[in-house]
Amino acid sequence: MRWWISGILLFCTLFSNVRAESPVDGDSHAALHDVAKLVQSSRATKPPLPFRPDALLLKSYSGDPSGRTSFHRGLLLRELVRQSLLISARDELGLRTRDATLRESLVDSDKPAAAQDTTKGSVQIVSSIPGDLFLQHSDRLEISIFRDDAPIPQTVFEKTVQLSRPRPEAIEEIAAAVEQLSRNEFPKVLREVGYQGNSNAILENSSLPDNVVQSSSQWDLVSQFNAIRALHQIHRTSGESPQSLAALAESYARLGTLTAFLRSPAHQALKARALLYSHRLLARTSDSDDARQSYIYVLALLGRHQTALDQLDLLAEQKVDLTLPTEVIKAFVRFDADTLEKLAADPSQRSLVRYLQFLAVEPLEDHAFAAEAAINLVKEQEACLPAYHFLSHRATLGVKRGATAAALGAFAQTLYDRLAQSAELPSSIRNITDRAAEAGLDNDAMRQEMGLRLQLINELHDAGQVRRDNGELSWDFLGQLIREVNFAQAADLLFVQGNHLGLPLNEMSALVSGLSPLISGHPYEQGLLGYGRTLDINVQQLPRFLESIDLDDMEVSLQPMAIYFADLYRPFADQVMIKGIDNQDLVYRDLVFQLQRGHASLGDTATFFLRSVSPKSPMYAVGHIRYRWGSLNDQQRSRLESDFENNSLVLENLTQQYLAAESWSDAERLLLRLIELYPTAKSFETLANLYGQQGKTKQWLETLSASLELPASGLDQDRIRVQIAEHYMSRGEFAEALPYAEQAAQSWAAWAMIAAINCHEALGDNEAAELWVQRLSQRYDSKSLDWYFFCRRTGSGNVEQAFAFAKRYLQSIGEPLEGHQQTLAVLDQLQGYTSQAALRFQRLYDSGANPWDGLHAAMLATELRETEAARRLLVRVAAQKDAPPAGHEVEVTLAQLLLDSQTEPSPAFDRDKVDALVRTAPLGDPTNLNYFIGKFLWHSGDRSLGEAYLRLAARSPTNKWNRHLAAAMLRDEAIDFGTPAPKELLPAENPSTD
Repeated sequence: MRWWISGILLFCTLFSNVRAESPVDGDSHAALHDVAKLVQSSRATKPPLPFRPDALLLKSYSGDPSGRTSFHRGLLLRELVRQSLLISARDELGLRTRDATLRESLVDSDKPAAAQDTTKGSVQIVSSIPGDLFLQHSDRLEISIFRDDAPIPQTVFEKTVQLSRPRPEAIEEIAAAVEQLSRNEFPKVLREVGYQGNSNAILENSSLPDNVVQSSSQWDLVSQFNAIRALHQIHRTSGESPQSLAALAESYARLGTLTAFLRSPAHQALKARALLYSHRLLARTSDSDDARQSYIYVLALLGRHQTALDQLDLLAEQKVDLTLPTEVIKAFVRFDADTLEKLAADPSQRSLVRYLQFLAVEPLEDHAFAAEAAINLVKEQEACLPAYHFLSHRATLGVKRGATAAALGAFAQTLYDRLAQSAELPSSIRNITDRAAEAGLDNDAMRQEMGLRLQLINELHDAGQVRRDNGELSWDFLGQLIREVNFAQAADLLFVQGNHLGLPLNEMSALVSGLSPLISGHPYEQGLLGYGRTLDINVQQLPRFLESIDLDDMEVSLQPMAIYFADLYRPFADQVMIKGIDNQDLVYRDLVFQLQRGHASLGDTATFFLRSVSPKSPMYAVGHIRYRWGSLNDQQRSRLESDFENNSLVLENLTQQYLAAESWSDAERLLLRLIELYPTAKSFETLANLYGQQGKTKQWLETLSASLELPASGLDQDRIRVQIAEHYMSRGEFAEALPYAEQAAQSWAAWAMIAAINCHEALGDNEAAELWVQRLSQRYDSKSLDWYFFCRRTGSGNVEQAFAFAKRYLQSIGEPLEGHQQTLAVLDQLQGYTSQAALRFQRLYDSGANPWDGLHAAMLATELRETEAARRLLVRVAAQKDAPPAGHEVEVTLAQLLLDSQTEPSPAFDRDKVDALVRTAPLGDPTNLNYFIGKFLWHSGDRSLGEAYLRLAARSPTNKWNRHLAAAMLRDEAIDFGTPAPKELLPAENPSTD
């Protein structure tokens, strides 16, 4: 959908280590009454709310009623307690509710309602599970409800819930306990403090509206919002039935997973509601078979796979017939991929199957089969936004680019249509959906759609004011949800355009300007730049941004933003990273994210808890392979291979262990199995590298060549073509390399075009080489000067046009060009401005003490016949021998050798020592050294020997500046030095130096 990107650009013109707490001792309960201590630090950013008897306005506090901080409660656990109070208010008293975790407005924005009582505060709730890492030694849940009065909050209820299972199973136990409180004790507390209302009626059975039934196979945000709002309205006006409770729990579970990719904790609140309504259903029906199957559905979507398996086992023992959706869930939680795919043959279950297949891989690293699952889901459900988000980050470059554009269009195309299907749509919003239907979605209507979306957010916020909207979820929540989607899609777009496609800075800035109105009011609006990584932020804006951050709501999805700010304010970045880990829950998605962080301690901990959360998951096996390999015996290792012989993820990780141990035969066997099972360019490439490490060049080449027979997938095959081309070029077989290099260059990837340039130049076809280097410079800012360098070193091409292009690029950077002084100095030399180049290098060396700059300054001083200045510079560079800058040791040594050649009484150039230095220098350094030596000898009187070294530098296949300088120097003297060599030339390898 390129038209969408064009529309945005057009619119722009218009607008760590984990820290664990010690377990809490038994005496801590005495401090339970000190709620003021808990909320004191956060009241500045969460001021008291006025009381209104018709609505519960709930803020989001995290902490411990005793004043301590409990380690890793997780956001889901926090929300189970908070949402139970909201459910009590909504379903037991008929109150309107607003939730800060959903980022709903807690106070009407235009004027306060008449019923609002400003003399006392709204009721709030906090909870804690004192204990250590992941609740491992926790045995109680502590809850405190207080009236948020100023200046001191007043406690109105306290409860300690004893936990019989203090391991990961505590999530379900806590859900059952607080759900019971929501029906029994919480309503009494709310009435005692002044809230008034009646509970929902209880129905034995009921039928469901068509839109609710249809929503079970519609994996988009608005369809689930409509279903939830309709079900709550049914409960308020007619009453709760087992059917409506099951549908409500399942809809919340769907919406919770669909919103997990957003930069908001709302998904945790939605998931908590799903679990609580499931337990409400179980309590209402005395654990009926249908209720338990609905419960299993919710557990599976929330990532509590083992609990779902336990429930399935109970149903099996009782010989309960499973519904078809439950059969799908059963295959999913068992990670039975074959059965799950077979069930996809049923059209009525295909969307569920595709979504569950995606949920299984959504938290994984970059794997081809994971991207395939996301693509299959998009084909089935075009409006499923999490799949587009996944593809924007973990697919091939071409797919990333397409996914970011397609996501924008997919949301716009369904937003108005699905919203128009909502019951009791306010007239102001209906007007917008009607206008969107009339406008359609094409290039001409793009700006209008963006304008409509902004109007829609504002109208939803207005319609969702507490005094106007008694529905649940509120219209205001939907407006916030649209803004969340806007932010996520803007972040994805900047991530791909800035990090992968190298969009020029001015175009990135225009893109941000165009996106800004769509995310205006988002709490992380000022952090959007963190996803582009190529933009600069005004440091003066940083305090304002940090003040808007609620660390209690941090999740791992915000880490890219934190990494960006790390250089500006490291403590903030650290807090985001640590809090993101602390807020993870014992669910499949969070544990897999943690397992893949690369930190041994976190990975091992995640593996431990996956045993209780998702033991059938391949990632549980991966955790053992990555973090517990040394403790596994041969039998256990063989068991892993046999149990997962058809799982490419496990086989890949086993292969990595065998490669690390240089167990070549085991690694080869698994790689051949991987290629048979799931052939990818990566598997072929890994196998080829295995052969290469063993010196089996023929098999290496055959394996890479075989991979080119695979269907095209992004740039993988072009990367392999470049490897083959470089192999032939390293042997001097440029004609054989050319077809591979030329075909790879058609991708326009920089590294592929460079291979084509090198190959054509080595074959003497400078016309073809110039075509590719011109394209390279024009496409990539970082290569803007390469065209000019090529023209100067080859003595061919349109040097005037190339220099004009380079000049325009440098002018676009603007002043000052402090970070480009080396570039300017090299350009000065190539243009013959020797004195100016010498001055630049002198200043660079004076300020940075880089031996490379010092040698250039010395060589230029020699050329200008400033002998004493040149000698002083060599003395200074040589004096750095005791502490040479890393990577510049050979340059310091060369300075001393050149200085010795001028030392009286018997100055002599020690060619043996100089050649030995060049021959032993690290890759890339011989080109630099040969140039310095050649230029020094040339201007010191030995032009013949100097020319020999300059030839070595000029024929280098590298892109070193000194190569260009050497080649241009010889060209200016009408000296032909031939074509580039297959590899860097050393003195002993060229007869001309003898």
